[in-house]
Amino acid sequence: MRWPDEIRSSETLAPPAVDIPGDEIKRALALMDVMAGDDIPEDAATDRYTDAVSDLIVAKQKGKEPPHAAEATAPAGAVAHHIVRVTDRP
Repeated sequence: MRWPDEIRSSETLAPPAVDIPGDEIKRALALMDVMAGDDIPEDAATDRYTDAVSDLIVAKQKGKEPPHAAEATAPAGAVAHHIVRVTDRP
């Protein structure tokens, strides 16, 4: 609850008007066109989480052991390389 004197007009919250040059708008539109390309790989938009939860539910309904996710393996030496970089700092 607020007292009437604590409530302010929403007009004071609006951002101020800004003059945007036409060339900046053109560059922004060009950037959006480039970033909205259709060259996104098919597997980049796969919902693996929902698939895994669905598999878990089905396995539990059938009374089976739920499937375990394969553990991701880091490239050999990746962690050691970062540890050396951190410890070599003066």
